[in-house]
Amino acid sequence: MTAVTPTPTQLPTGTTPVSWRSFKIAAWLGWQIESNWADPFLFAIYSLIKPLAAAAILVVMYSVITGADFDSPVFAYIFLGNAFYTYVGAVMTGLSWAIIDDREHYKTLKYMYIAPINVPVYLAGRGVAKFLVASISVFVTILFGVLFLRLKINLL
Repeated sequence: MTAVTPTPTQLPTGTTPVSWRSFKIAAWLGWQIESNWADPFLFAIYSLIKPLAAAAILVVMYSVITGADFDSPVFAYIFLGNAFYTYVGAVMTGLSWAIIDDREHYKTLKYMYIAPINVPVYLAGRGVAKFLVASISVFVTILFGVLFLRLKINLL
């Protein structure tokens, strides 16, 4: 007798495909590791203060160099570039650090390969946490610029 593996359309009600479960659990794990297993409220405060502090440093440096010429379009260019550069760091370190972390720190990467999960989907789920934190940082930084620095953003 041979065993037949059900396709995703043949799965019983209430079950999810292995890839979706792997992604969901890996995203949760990535979020926990990214927040250092901290209290969600405390991590939310940290996630709001960190980009504001980085924006404040940029504003101080710009004001010292240009004599506080915040109406210049160069300031908007620098401010938005700095805000969106957060994605570069998050994407570059998100997946690669997940591999290094699982392999060297937790010593679990070798077990991931023999587990019944889709490893690339698992790694993508781990990277989603960094992407979400970076998205929050970008949003907070741009909101800070628009509300308090009167940054003019033309979306069209």
